[in-house]
Amino acid sequence: MDKRNFKRIYIAGIAAGLFLAQAFYFPGAYAGESEDLVCLDISKGSIYITDTGYRVGDSTTETAFDGIYKISGNTREAYEIHVLEGDHVMIMDHVSIDQRTLEDGCPLTVAQDCGVELYLQGDNALFAGAGNGAISLEEDSYLDISGFGQGILSLMAYPANIDGDLEGISAIDVGKDAKITYPAALDTEDTVAMYTGDNRLTPEKAKTYEGEPYLQIRYSIRHHCTRFSQEADCTHAQYCLECGREVAPVKPHVMGTPATCTEPAHCGVCGCVMGEPSGHKGVWKLERELYDGKVRQESMVCTVCHETLYRTVNAEE
Repeated sequence: MDKRNFKRIYIAGIAAGLFLAQAFYFPGAYAGESEDLVCLDISKGSIYITDTGYRVGDSTTETAFDGIYKISGNTREAYEIHVLEGDHVMIMDHVSIDQRTLEDGCPLTVAQDCGVELYLQGDNALFAGAGNGAISLEEDSYLDISGFGQGILSLMAYPANIDGDLEGISAIDVGKDAKITYPAALDTEDTVAMYTGDNRLTPEKAKTYEGEPYLQIRYSIRHHCTRFSQEADCTHAQYCLECGREVAPVKPHVMGTPATCTEPAHCGVCGCVMGEPSGHKGVWKLERELYDGKVRQESMVCTVCHETLYRTVNAEE
């Protein structure tokens, strides 16, 4: 096994470990940074990834890192993702890069001889600037896209006439000997639909399709694993112990002890407070007036709990 394939397998193993950690050991692990995962926000500036680390925006200082890149955020600026060296695992989590108003720009570029295992979370959109595809794969590079749960990846090129040639006509520009793979349906109950304009394509056809500036991948992958964490309730979701995918969302709180005049309602499962006390109800009646009617002493019998309440009010207010 060559060094490049070994690193791909090693990093993919780390990714699987993070999903398991999210599911079973500490559910917040996947959401935040760890020793093997860094969270980057595209709205902070362009992201440059090398074989030894990364830098963001105009910074000339590289941060050493050799793990998984989780990218989120949205931008309409000339901010892009550049994979300059090496093979990497990247997670796009609700990313939106919209460069349609710019004269130039390619949201994601994978340089020559580089590779990306791309995991998609939720809805992601990459819209290119004039004369570019949404994703550019340079010679001998690869991009492997995988979808989790339900979501959409929308890619849009922006064709432009540059020196008499029409450029930016393919949503994904695939260079010589570059390779791209899409989410694969595991069986007939799964859905991985490719749309180019009004035309639906199979993943196999999409691999070789060129000249279409718009490509949308809709994925809805049915869960196939069999080992799960405890059932979801109002405090936690249920996760698969094999792949880390959420299989059941957090449930709403269940009314337990109802609210009273002085105490709020509580959840019958976790005991948390739900809302506010209902408050006493009734009509205040005058008991007596003091200081020539300037002060009123009143009483009320609550019609709910039957407690007798007293108050003193300033009649002039």
